[in-house]
Amino acid sequence: MSWYAEPSYKRQEIAFARWFCFAVTLDLFNFVQNLKSMIATLPEVSERLFTVREWLDFEKTAEQRHEFYFGKLILTAGEAKRANIIAGNIKKVVDDPL
Repeated sequence: MSWYAEPSYKRQEIAFARWFCFAVTLDLFNFVQNLKSMIATLPEVSERLFTVREWLDFEKTAEQRHEFYFGKLILTAGEAKRANIIAGNIKKVVDDPL
């Protein structure tokens, strides 16, 4: 091996660094794409202001549930059985010591 030849471990380090930069760039690209899709699917917020009575009447017939926040209705995420079980377990753990 001549004095100017690069050792093989250096070539491996360079190859790994190139691969790592590519992987980080790809991961960052996927993150930005996911962020864009999340922003596009933000919960709907009503344009007009509702009273509490109007909100309660609206919820009786609505297919999806909404939160009432200072007169605005915000679409909530759907409920899942697993999420309800987890919430129940947390409530039980918190209530037991009391």
